Amino acid sequence: MVPAAVAQPAPEPAPAQSAPEAPTLGGPRVETRDVPGAGGTFGTESARRRRGGEGEVPAAAFGRIVQKALGEQAPEAVRATPEQTEQIRAIMQAFQAEQRAFFEANRGALGAGRRGQRSAAGQADGEPMMAEDAQAERAAIAAGAELRAKAPKFADSQTKIWSILSAEQRAAVESEMKVYESDRAERASREYAQRQIAQLGQRGAAAQPGGAPPRRPGPPGAPGEGFRGRRPGPDGAPPEGRPTPPGNPDERLRKAIEQLTPEERGALAEFIERTTPEQRRALFQRLRERNGEGGPGGRRPGGPGAPGGPGGRRPGGPGPGAPEDRPAPPIEEIEVPAPRP
Repeated sequence: MVPAAVAQPAPEPAPAQSAPEAPTLGGPRVETRDVPGAGGTFGTESARRRRGGEGEVPAAAFGRIVQKALGEQAPEAVRATPEQTEQIRAIMQAFQAEQRAFFEANRGALGAGRRGQRSAAGQADGEPMMAEDAQAERAAIAAGAELRAKAPKFADSQTKIWSILSAEQRAAVESEMKVYESDRAERASREYAQRQIAQLGQRGAAAQPGGAPPRRPGPPGAPGEGFRGRRPGPDGAPPEGRPTPPGNPDERLRKAIEQLTPEERGALAEFIERTTPEQRRALFQRLRERNGEGGPGGRRPGGPGAPGGPGGRRPGGPGPGAPEDRPAPPIEEIEVPAPRP
């Protein structure tokens, strides 16, 4: 019986019965943090990329979120108690003091890689940098980035705050956090679209007459000045062999965008954000046509009285030679090709 008693521990693998809880190919279980905004497990993938992949909400933003979710205006069931309020304030102040001390102690090292150090050394902007100077600057930038990675992380303070909240309070904070993330993503998308529109307008405004591409001015009498290094023709005409379009496309697009109402510009910004490049190209082409290739009203240039010229219109509509006098469609009705699968 003694051997049997010794062999008794053999059935110990019985706890393995808990394994069926996980799929066979599920891999090892990973514990996830349940503190929203404190790590990469919260928020959309695009939002995490905008935050450098870290998924951390700034301290000031988190403070406003907690204040809105648990402050005096919050329902009584989730409103923070005076003790909780004092604890949260102490945690926030401790983080701010730690962060301030870190940056004060490393101010010189963190600023060494900035471009301002070049002008402080007496080097003018645009002056070629010597190889050893470039290497030193790259090293300073790398050292500064490595040092910033060691700065105090607010995620630790968020975890402390999370630990003193009840389940109901955590749900309230998480709800406000989702609103914050949604607003942040929407604001970033809107700003991106507005920048794209502004860049299109700037390119059109900077374009030279006759469709010649903008160019940085060179020294007086430089060959090809104003034509990307190509020699101009007689009396400053465009280079031979390069036809000049009657109007710059970006200029027409800029004028078309300027004529849009604020509501239409907002719709355009949303459209740019959620569509494919093919759809955007089609829309921009329609906007150029809406502004016209030769001037207001979409009339083509021509001779006096000629179709599309001064006093004339492009023939079309019912019957031969009838004018086509339909107003331009609103932006939301512009048809564009469907995205490719």
